[in-house]
Amino acid sequence: MAGWYRRSPLPIRPLTRIKGGRPKPKPNRSDHLRWFPGPPGRFRVVRKPPGRQRYHPAGAEEIERFVGLIPSWEEISCDLDGVMLCAPWQEEYPDTEGLYGEHAIILFSWPRQPEERFRHSFTRQLPEVAGRLSLRERRKDRDYAVTWSPSQARAYVLLFVLLHEIGHHVDWLLCRRGRYARRGESFAEDWAADCRQRIWDCFLQAFGEIEPAAGQARGAGRLLHRD
Repeated sequence: MAGWYRRSPLPIRPLTRIKGGRPKPKPNRSDHLRWFPGPPGRFRVVRKPPGRQRYHPAGAEEIERFVGLIPSWEEISCDLDGVMLCAPWQEEYPDTEGLYGEHAIILFSWPRQPEERFRHSFTRQLPEVAGRLSLRERRKDRDYAVTWSPSQARAYVLLFVLLHEIGHHVDWLLCRRGRYARRGESFAEDWAADCRQRIWDCFLQAFGEIEPAAGQARGAGRLLHRD
C-alpha cells in the first residue's frame, strides 16, 4: 500500500493530499532520517515496540537476510533508507500490513491471536498465498479466516507484504528516472510476484521449509495456484 497520513510517527513524503480545501503539507525527507541512524542511502531496519499483545513475525535480522536474496538489491535499494517495524495505527489503517512512502517502508506488527481474517478485496491473492505457504483457509462471512504458524507468518510478511512494498519503491525509482509514470498497486503486485518466483528456492534454502500451523498436515492448504 502506498501513501501516507499525518499521524504517522515516520513522516515519509507522500503524494499531495487536500483537506478542507487546502493542500496538506508534505514532511521533508530530512525529518524522517532521524529514525534511521547513519548516513542517508544506507538501508537499515529499525524495530519499534509492536504494541500490546502484538509481535513482529519477521525481525530485523531476518529482513536484512531476506533482502540479500533479491536480485540487483544494491540497485533496487538506492534511495531506500530502510524498513521500520512498529505498531499499527488502528484508527487509520485497521487492515493494513505495510506502507510505502518515498525512501522508507513500514511493516506493522501482528496480533498474537492465531487467526487472521483476509479482507474480501484481498482474495484474488489468496490462491497463491495458500498454495505457497500451505495455508488452510475458511470462509467467514465475506472474508477468509486463516490460522498461521510462525514460519508461515514470517514467510507471508517477507514474500508478500515486504516484496509488495519494495515493488512500490521500484515503481518510484523508474518514475524518477523518467522511464514510466507511476503505476501503483498493479505494478507493485506484479513486480512482487515475479521476484517471489525467482527467489523461491533461495528463500527455502535460507529460511528452511515452511512449517504448517498446529493440527495441519504439511501441504494441507488448498493448492489453488500453480506456477
